[in-house]
Amino acid sequence: MSFLSWNHEIRELHESKFLSCSSCVSWFLIWLFTAVVPGHAQPLTFSTLAGNPGQGSVDGGGNNARFNNPGGVAADGSGNLYVADTANQTIRKISPGGVVTTLAGSPGAVGSLDGFGSLARFNQPMGLAVDTSGNVYVADSANYTIRKITPAGLVSTLAGLAGASGTNDNVGNAARFYEPEGIAVDGGGNLYVADTWNHTIRMVTPGASVTTLAGLATVAGTNDGTGSGARFYQPQTVAVDSLTNLYVADTANHTIRKISPGGIVTTLAGSAGAAGSSDGNGTSAHFNSPQGVAVDTAGNVYVADYFNEAIRKITPAGGVTTLAGSHISFGSVDSVGASARFYGPQSLALIGTTIYVADSGNGTIRLVTGVGAVGTLAGSPSIGSADDAGSAARFFSPAGVAADVSGNIYVADSANGTVRKSNSSGDFTTLAGVPGAFGTNNGSGPSAQFFGLQGAAADSSGNVYIADTANHTIRKITPAGAVTTLAGAAGTNGTSDGTGQNARFNAPQALALDVSGNLFVADTGNHTIRKVTQAGVVTTVAGLPGLYGDLDSGSAGSGTNRARFRSPSGISVDSSGNLYVADSRNHSIRKVTSSGVVSTLAGLPGVWGSADGTNNGARFFNPIGIHWDGVTNLYVADSGNHTIRRLSSSGTNWVVTTVAGLAGSSGSTGGVGSAAQFSFPAGLAALNATTFYVADLANNSIRLGVLITNGAPAITSQPQSQTANSGANVTFGVGAVGSNPLAYQWRFNGTGISGATGSTYTRANVQSGDVGSYSVVVANASGNATSADASLSLIGPPIILTQPQDQSVLAGQSATFFVAASGTPPLSYQWRFNGNSIPAATNPSFTMAAATGADFGSYSVVVTNFGGFAISSNAVLGVLTITSWGDNSWGQTNPPGSALNVIAVAAGAWHNLALSADGAISAWGNDVNGQCDVPTVVNNLSSPAIAIAAGGYHSLAIQANGKVIAWGSDVYGQADVPANLANVIAIAAGSWHSLALQADGTLVGWGDNSFGQTNIPSGLSNVVAVAAGGNHSLALRSDGSVVGWGENTDQNGSFIGQSIAPWGLTNAIAVAAGDYHSLILLGDGTVLAWGDNSQAQCTVPPGLSNVVALAGGGAHTLALQKDGTISAWGANWNGQCALPATATNAFAVCAGEEHSIALLAGAIPNPVLLNPILQSGHFTAVAQTLNRKTYAFDYKLSATATNWSALSTNAGNGALRLLSDPAANGQQKFYRMRQW
Repeated sequence: MSFLSWNHEIRELHESKFLSCSSCVSWFLIWLFTAVVPGHAQPLTFSTLAGNPGQGSVDGGGNNARFNNPGGVAADGSGNLYVADTANQTIRKISPGGVVTTLAGSPGAVGSLDGFGSLARFNQPMGLAVDTSGNVYVADSANYTIRKITPAGLVSTLAGLAGASGTNDNVGNAARFYEPEGIAVDGGGNLYVADTWNHTIRMVTPGASVTTLAGLATVAGTNDGTGSGARFYQPQTVAVDSLTNLYVADTANHTIRKISPGGIVTTLAGSAGAAGSSDGNGTSAHFNSPQGVAVDTAGNVYVADYFNEAIRKITPAGGVTTLAGSHISFGSVDSVGASARFYGPQSLALIGTTIYVADSGNGTIRLVTGVGAVGTLAGSPSIGSADDAGSAARFFSPAGVAADVSGNIYVADSANGTVRKSNSSGDFTTLAGVPGAFGTNNGSGPSAQFFGLQGAAADSSGNVYIADTANHTIRKITPAGAVTTLAGAAGTNGTSDGTGQNARFNAPQALALDVSGNLFVADTGNHTIRKVTQAGVVTTVAGLPGLYGDLDSGSAGSGTNRARFRSPSGISVDSSGNLYVADSRNHSIRKVTSSGVVSTLAGLPGVWGSADGTNNGARFFNPIGIHWDGVTNLYVADSGNHTIRRLSSSGTNWVVTTVAGLAGSSGSTGGVGSAAQFSFPAGLAALNATTFYVADLANNSIRLGVLITNGAPAITSQPQSQTANSGANVTFGVGAVGSNPLAYQWRFNGTGISGATGSTYTRANVQSGDVGSYSVVVANASGNATSADASLSLIGPPIILTQPQDQSVLAGQSATFFVAASGTPPLSYQWRFNGNSIPAATNPSFTMAAATGADFGSYSVVVTNFGGFAISSNAVLGVLTITSWGDNSWGQTNPPGSALNVIAVAAGAWHNLALSADGAISAWGNDVNGQCDVPTVVNNLSSPAIAIAAGGYHSLAIQANGKVIAWGSDVYGQADVPANLANVIAIAAGSWHSLALQADGTLVGWGDNSFGQTNIPSGLSNVVAVAAGGNHSLALRSDGSVVGWGENTDQNGSFIGQSIAPWGLTNAIAVAAGDYHSLILLGDGTVLAWGDNSQAQCTVPPGLSNVVALAGGGAHTLALQKDGTISAWGANWNGQCALPATATNAFAVCAGEEHSIALLAGAIPNPVLLNPILQSGHFTAVAQTLNRKTYAFDYKLSATATNWSALSTNAGNGALRLLSDPAANGQQKFYRMRQW
């Protein structure tokens, strides 16, 4: 199996352990009280040597809080989040500032009591929902009930009866559920319940009346249908939209279902029974055990895809994409999109456009923005691979641990695929392997690879041996980090004895070395005990390969033909060569003598429990790690019970006591005996008879255990680092054991503090001079011990870790800014736009659902805590309003990020221009002739551009002073602007020629004149618009007529008459030209086309109307309609007529040789009057206008007057429009232009 699926199986096994353990707590307790209790045993004191146990139950801010497998999350209308902290049996609350408190329940206390706050009890609470009054509803899954928590914290049972599963529809406690895991509430207060193990969706009214809305109780299936005709398979969550449509995560079917208000069930996305990770539409997409679902106001559905470790998005049309995370691997990385990592995302909630995730395996609450940026809101993920000391080190499911005679510690860091090494201080490095790189390679250090390694052993020479479980091999690592395969063949399981790679193993999990250097292997999958010599010779010591059982051998030498084991997972050897085996699935401890006699020392095979006792009166639950202490005791990591057990020899009896941890209670707390907590402890090793190391698998940490004895002191709990405000009093404490009396001496930066001689030390009125390291020396007559350093730091202002980043989005798309900050919680956030606070923008991320040109500007955030504030750098949002399609051979359909706040676009043969509102020009595409090299005089804005045109291989722009500037190819003089050209209000560029329209209505042409295209017809005047084709020209006159001149043949020389305009027109309002065809827009919104029609570029679509703008390309035509839609026809060999989904709500279109461009809504600047001229009592000005907008030109007679008089009202034409007041006769006037 793949490493990912192997880890998923491990996770499922751990979850099943938790479920079984929780459901049997009551009889565990009876068993404990009725079992034979042995005499007093010396307990162990445990602390965390290295790693960060992320699971727990701690209130506080941000990463100081702790959760334990949170399974549900919901939000109220005030921005508070509520968390079903499933393994803690509590309901938690997170304020908008990120402060976590416990709303109801008591950590670790299972039950069903109603009551206020901590007096109430839950049993695996999962789903949550919050109504408009602030009441929280809980799917209390293992109690089979629906609970209600008022805003005051009063918990009551709304429906169902605790402990009574069933299917009954009824009222209140007469109704029955079977492990309900999901819940949602609509605006009317009705609850919808995913009744998981009944395979149904239930409804609970505000009056507690329960009915079955869809599915048939206890019958799993995949059918769509109505009501009881539909089938589900372990649905785990449900969400409801504003129209009362329900969305269901149908977990075991790997689908997302939709239920209409009428009870009609359909499959929205995913394929029933087909687990996978592919994006796609509807049933072509795949999920892998989706467990969380939420729906936004736009009808988008978000999915917590549990085993894909991802957050998915489903559009209302059923299109599935992966928003964040990746099925490739799991983890805790905060990042964007597929670079982020989750570990068992289980539930979702929405506040605005921000998604909050109960990331159960990480024990955290994460947030995901609309663009997939992921952050951690609360909790502290423990997963990682960082080399460091103490709590800064990170592990990922460490399964095996070993110690050598020099005090070095070795860890089989299973899910990272690495072997870690540390001295006894806990400063870890990576000895071999690379995190996340799984394989079989031998080699040195990072060149080596492992796959699911679990067991470790170390010899006196510093060599380390690894049970490379999923590779079915035994590996050896020298002190220098050189890795070889001692026995087994990578990737091939089997049972054969033999030498080296001729031998076969099946998922070996544990190793032990005897005094002669022989290696003993718990060959878990084969249910046998194997021996490997230093020469690599493998033999079977006990058990029969492939046959599991619990038989002892009964006689010497009969271990291989009589004795049976069941998944032995731990092994140790004493000085006489006797082996001790943690026979995991038999829940017992076995012994194999050096002569081969197999016996059961403690536990009753096949019966699991937690009772202390003697021999088979004791009980274990999946014991994994085992270690002989060198004297007479065995220590066992009783993984399923989350405890450390001791077996002490008393004659022929073995007395079992629990020396650390409390059966059934997982956690990460350090302490003495039952006060310590573990979460599936796995590997166990000892440095000596009093110092132990535990690979605390689910806590991702290495724990240090010290045997409490009389004699020299030992530190049992270290002083903790603290952060405080200036002027506060700070207290450090230490725990220690040893012969009394114990003396204490506290130190500051290594120097003794006068009078600080107690087990606690208080530093009063702390100031900056008190910042530093504090430690304590504990001494008695037998010796002394020195604690680790604890640091004191003062609360300061927040520190910005990750600044908001500049970004550009297409108009109408969402834009999200994200900040990461550190500092003493709670941290509060206030986003700003151009320096002004944005209402309600108070989260680490800020999202605009649909950006427009008005959102163009600078965004920053102020982060505040009790120590002050920090202001982020400005991030600029650019709104890209261009969409393009067709030929991209020169990059002409890839607009640059600089093309922002655009008000006009132009397309040449293979290049494009975009004009921004500030007069800057962006250019992209073919630049062979410099046609994209915008002159500095334009883009330094000393003389900004106000209009643009693009020809075959050259470009034109009108400057604010009415002058024309040209660049690019000048082979025909098309870029050689006439020196006396002025007062230009429109320009056009053909393949090799240029045209300019002056304010007096006359035209000027220059460039190629092979076809007379620059010979302006004699007497042509009153021109209001101009267009240039390949080698022909068109002019629109103020009387609505059109004049054409230039070429009249196609590229083959055949007559097509493209420059012969229709005679007698009086209602033309715009002209456009392609290479060999011409276009006219009439006043009634219809289109005339003539010339080359070889590609149907002149075949106007029937019924086309309400057109406001036209564009002609090489052999295709575009038309913009009044509602912003675009029609395209003609040549489509490069997709130039295949409109993309983004080509909506357009304001302008233009066409190149084989590509198309549209300017979208977004950048709608206020109109500006340009190039004003007063001459002989006649005032003129020009203004850039947009299609689909109307413009009014007004005046008033004084600055203080409130009444404006209208001069003209005109439709925008996507270009400059000439404005005129012929009666500006010396009288003072003030002018304005309005658009709507």
